[in-house]
Amino acid sequence: MADTGLDVSITRLTGASVACLCGEVDVTTAPALRTAITEAMRSEPDLLVIDLLAVTFLASAGLHVLFEAAAAGRPEVRVVAVRRECVRPIRLTGLDTVVSVHTTVTDALGEGCHRVR
Repeated sequence: MADTGLDVSITRLTGASVACLCGEVDVTTAPALRTAITEAMRSEPDLLVIDLLAVTFLASAGLHVLFEAAAAGRPEVRVVAVRRECVRPIRLTGLDTVVSVHTTVTDALGEGCHRVR
């Protein structure tokens, strides 16, 4: 998805999927985020981790997509973010009351998730 300005990779684990994003999430790239989430959920994981560590901008369109994923109720959605550009809008909008925010993918995965071989 490099031509959209947002690079996404999906890793499937036992019981979880991890969507790693790199770039900016705005009105033009939010559809790529929505597609990535749909793809990550295709294996019906119990947990979806959305890694925003390499995201340099998170606009309201991206927040909306994250909220939609969490509001679906299944799977559980956890976000990984440390940059102010991501953490601040997540907190200001209250999205952190809907999804848990973690500082590492390992922390977000918790125990019991292992790479599918």
